[in-house]
Amino acid sequence: VLFSAVAIMFLAPLFQDFSRLGIHDWDQHEFYHAVPRETVIRYWQFPLWNPYQCGGNVMLANPQSTFLSPSFLLVLLFGVIPGLKLSVLVHVVVGMYGMYRVGATLGLPRTGRIAAAFIFMLNGAFASHAALGHTTFLPIAFIPWVFDAYLRSFDDLRYVVSAAVFSAMMVFGGGVYPFVFTMLFLVVHAVLKAVQLRSPTPLKSMLCVLVLTFLVASVKLVPLIEVQLERSLERRVDPGYTLPLLALAFVEDELNTSDLPYGISPDQVYFWHEYYAYIGIIGLAASLLGAWVSLGDRWPLVATCLVIIMLSFGTNSFIDIWRPAHALPVVRSLRVPSRLNMVFLFCFAVFSGRAFTSIKRWGVPSSVVSVLVFILLAD
Repeated sequence: VLFSAVAIMFLAPLFQDFSRLGIHDWDQHEFYHAVPRETVIRYWQFPLWNPYQCGGNVMLANPQSTFLSPSFLLVLLFGVIPGLKLSVLVHVVVGMYGMYRVGATLGLPRTGRIAAAFIFMLNGAFASHAALGHTTFLPIAFIPWVFDAYLRSFDDLRYVVSAAVFSAMMVFGGGVYPFVFTMLFLVVHAVLKAVQLRSPTPLKSMLCVLVLTFLVASVKLVPLIEVQLERSLERRVDPGYTLPLLALAFVEDELNTSDLPYGISPDQVYFWHEYYAYIGIIGLAASLLGAWVSLGDRWPLVATCLVIIMLSFGTNSFIDIWRPAHALPVVRSLRVPSRLNMVFLFCFAVFSGRAFTSIKRWGVPSSVVSVLVFILLAD
């Protein structure tokens, strides 16, 4: 109930005119949903093909097609634009509750879990993608569900099935970036966690998740891979964040989506919305404090977060690990390394929850901690 109410308030601008198209990429993503809806409702066919694009193009094998996602039912029932806006709402609630579950798995009390949920789904990165119609970034909401099941699989390997299902939901939701970056995150974390535990269990879980995800999502992945092999796409190796740009991205509250060339830093290569990751002063302070506190027992997560941040710097990093990572299959077709912010913001959400938990244990009254979380939410 709490997360639903917060999500409705957060997304209120989307619902001011329920059937109104948004700016920038809303038209493109409306198209990706309207074609399969028309195919199903009018012709009673499975949307394998898109006859309306460039004289005919793939639909199922289009990485950005989302009609296999459960949220596509909202588009079928309510129409394209209202359905997409309801889908944004559902993903925000799902993401916050998933973060709440991760907090429980990591042993955080309720206040810390709620704070983590707010940081994860109410940050500027998600807001910018939602505002600009990037529906293929909505599967960010499944990152905590994948990670939670992956962690639980250390004790019960059956949880890898849940992790694979949620990973497949990213693929079905058109979430190429969320899926690829989450898998990179799991690979790095599994290696470091195996070192910490002196056990191959995390590596076994990670490999099982990767294999099962391919099997579960094969109905889309197999044709997608076939098409991509025929039409190989390789993006240039780009710069990403710089330290000043990253600092601004966390605390600069101006998004200004109506002015896309809007610039906030001379270090920008892309529009500002590709860097925007606002969590505010309180959120940033809590995240940094939580990361410091986590260096003892949860250092693999801290180290993984640092690796992801280095990747998000692209060619700007003092150690350029983006270039070799970008040479990997699939990754080479991706651009804008700053989009990795979706993963390190997940880590920051965990750290912030740990911080609010720690200051409570250090003697700060519960009422003060609750007020800080409320201020975080209001911001």
